[in-house]
Amino acid sequence: MRFQTNFFNWRRVPLVLQSEAAECGLACLSMVATFFGHQTTLANLRKTYACGLQGLTLKQLMQVGETLRLVPNPVRLEVAELHKLQTPCILHWQLDHFVVLEKVTGKSLRILDPSIGRRRITSSQVAKAFTGVALELVPAADFRKKTQRNGLRLADLIAGAPGLRRSLLILLVLSLALQLLTLLLPFYSQLVIDHVVLRADYELLQLIVLAFALVAILQAILAMSRAWIIVAAATRLNLNWNARVFRHLLRLPLGFFEARHVGDIQSRFSSVASLQQLVTRQVVEAFVDGLMTITTFLVMFIYQAKLALLVVASVLVYFGIKLAMLIPMRVARQEMLVATANKEGFFLETLRGVLAIKTSCLETERQSVFMRRQVVSSNAQVRTSRLDVWQLGINQAIFSLQLIVVIWLGAIAIIDGAMTIGMLVAFLAYRALFTERAAALIDKAFEFRMAKIHLERLADIVETEPERLEAPALLLLPRRASLKLSTRNLGFRHSAAGPRLLQNVTMQIDAGEHLVLTGASGAGKTTLLKLLMGLLEPTQGEILVNNMPLGRFGLQRYRQHIAAVMQEDQLFSGSLIDNISLFDPQPNMEICRRCAWLADIDEMIDTLPLGFFSPIGDMGATLSGGQRQRVLLARALYRRPRILFLDEFTSHLDATSETRVYARLAKLPMTRVVVAHRQGSVARGARQIRVGIGGEVATISQTKA
Repeated sequence: MRFQTNFFNWRRVPLVLQSEAAECGLACLSMVATFFGHQTTLANLRKTYACGLQGLTLKQLMQVGETLRLVPNPVRLEVAELHKLQTPCILHWQLDHFVVLEKVTGKSLRILDPSIGRRRITSSQVAKAFTGVALELVPAADFRKKTQRNGLRLADLIAGAPGLRRSLLILLVLSLALQLLTLLLPFYSQLVIDHVVLRADYELLQLIVLAFALVAILQAILAMSRAWIIVAAATRLNLNWNARVFRHLLRLPLGFFEARHVGDIQSRFSSVASLQQLVTRQVVEAFVDGLMTITTFLVMFIYQAKLALLVVASVLVYFGIKLAMLIPMRVARQEMLVATANKEGFFLETLRGVLAIKTSCLETERQSVFMRRQVVSSNAQVRTSRLDVWQLGINQAIFSLQLIVVIWLGAIAIIDGAMTIGMLVAFLAYRALFTERAAALIDKAFEFRMAKIHLERLADIVETEPERLEAPALLLLPRRASLKLSTRNLGFRHSAAGPRLLQNVTMQIDAGEHLVLTGASGAGKTTLLKLLMGLLEPTQGEILVNNMPLGRFGLQRYRQHIAAVMQEDQLFSGSLIDNISLFDPQPNMEICRRCAWLADIDEMIDTLPLGFFSPIGDMGATLSGGQRQRVLLARALYRRPRILFLDEFTSHLDATSETRVYARLAKLPMTRVVVAHRQGSVARGARQIRVGIGGEVATISQTKA
């Protein structure tokens, strides 16, 4: 704890929200480092200091802070002493979380929670959550400020959309033509008042009415054409962006999905729609609004310079108020998105676990938690709406007063002979047009600033490195060539600071071998299986396929020759034939029947009225646990793999069915790598390898196949 000499307190700490479930510590470090001038994104910190699924300890946070040239000072203190801390600092929160303390004011604190956002909380709330441990961080003597590009930009998305520039150009031309016609309409009032009414000229009136009627018809045609092009461009852009982002999402490594909540990923993906609306509608409109603002100002200035400057002054006041509310509005919207994502994620989790909820009588508890999250989401929406209401009220007040003053000064100008009545009417029309377009331009400019929220959320998906699926060179592999799998000093840990799950694993799996992995629960058997399948990337050593590094062999080519049944495998909505054939548009029924027989599910299928075409409900809800496992096995066999990975794939089968399945699989010309606990399953392996706690492996038995 230090004497308060922090001269940076007047600045706000930039908010960084965590993307992964356990990276609150890294997010807090990113906020503090950026506050002091060393701009570093959470994505960059994650690449260098991956925290895994367990997060970072206080000691590990201190180590990472030192690499950022921040001097750490851990402090133990009471809630009443928090005002003595050098801010911003990091607080240990609710035993398993970290937050940033930004400011202590009286009986309340302002904190930045990387899972929620900026919050103001009372001392009583702090007492319930604060564990008594804080971490002060100040720049070291060799601290260096650094700036870097702030991630994903809107231009990056636009660049990859074919035909978008052409559509925007057409929209721009139509919009300009439409606005030029709009500029003519106020002149209609002046002509009628000054040149028709005062002279009682009926012929001129008919001519003017006819001319401006044609203008109105042309304006309507251009407006409809523009609206249709916007719809077409928006549809194409929506399809293009969704396809690109979804394709990238599917090619991300497994660890990306394991470290995030489904609801959060869904929320980030939905940011595509918000950005698409911004590009197709507001980019062109903003450009046109800018031109219209300049043009109408010049017209007003020609009519009456003083009144024109008065109108401009009121718009500048509106701009200043919007600027003052930019940061609060951005924070409110960000918190609203996060709160909504948390609520929707909890909703999806509840639906997936409804069986456990019902059997454990947890309906009331889950409802209570959902309502708490709903309240947080609703409160965030209320805060956003409150700011919107304030802006609307101020907007109306400014421009209503502006109109009153303009009419007052305009009336004086008419009395003094400086303007005609028609000129004042036209000026008021141009004033309304200028005010509307200038305010719209300001609003759009701020919406572009707000788009940074969606860009930051979407960047978590599109800026994550995908798996390297393609091989660097084309390798010809005979259709039924055998695959030999081996590892050399293989090791794995979820993070650089985390415990080793596997280490120094060196083994060889020959083609056609039946290998069984055994060991205590949590020893790392499933992790080893995922490494062998290329789903996880080893932190040390390498995996060899036919004595060739997996990266050189090609991950995509390798996966084309393997199949798996994992503990967390799921079926998809559809029929049995859809799931077994992996939604093959022209499934081979003969192969499907054989795979069903190998998986000992054929007799059950024959009893169904629709047979293979029977629907299985959502994720196989109509099937028992054993039936689901056998359908999953049939699905894996349909791929006719050369290596079959099986993780407790008979845990829901009775002994008789398990024996039949093993006997039928033994006749297939493929390599089998099986994780098993049952003694009967273990004994069936030609070779057994035990995975011990700490990641060491050892061959414990070798039998004849």
